[in-house]
Amino acid sequence: MDVFIDTDFLSSLLWSKRSNLLSKVYPNDSFFIPPFTRSELFDNDANLSEIRNQYHVDIVNGYYSETTDKQADLSTLQLTIKMNTYGVDGFPSVGRGEAQAFAYAVHNKGAVASNNLRDIKQYTTRYKIPLITTSDFIFDAYDQSIITETEAEDIWKCLIQHKRIMPNQTFKEYLEDKKNA
Repeated sequence: MDVFIDTDFLSSLLWSKRSNLLSKVYPNDSFFIPPFTRSELFDNDANLSEIRNQYHVDIVNGYYSETTDKQADLSTLQLTIKMNTYGVDGFPSVGRGEAQAFAYAVHNKGAVASNNLRDIKQYTTRYKIPLITTSDFIFDAYDQSIITETEAEDIWKCLIQHKRIMPNQTFKEYLEDKKNA
């Protein structure tokens, strides 16, 4: 399946320096960065040179590929603009990166990788588009014994340090909540 990554999910991969795990955790999937996701990352005025450099390393290593507007049909671009400007189906508008990742997923019958549950979850549910969050990614890597619980905890802590919103303060708490669900 083609998975389209939004800016928050991409930032989580870059901060944790674990993009290399994508193909191990999801060996049958291909990961793509839409143009607005890339521009949100690179047009930001914040001093993010560390993750921008990591992005280039990840592209060279083939962990994900960039898409272009030329790869989108008119309906994909229209959906992106509607979602970003007005919202769709009574749902609120979302950021450019989320909107474009979702529109590409709809057009390609793919999935969205996003942490912005407040924004994108209602769209993925309504349109039956699979959603992968950073929490899912870390759990799946752990569950498949690709990383240890200690490594998962280290990634989790790194993301919390970089102000990524995670569902729990620790991976251990997340595991407990998952077991009790």
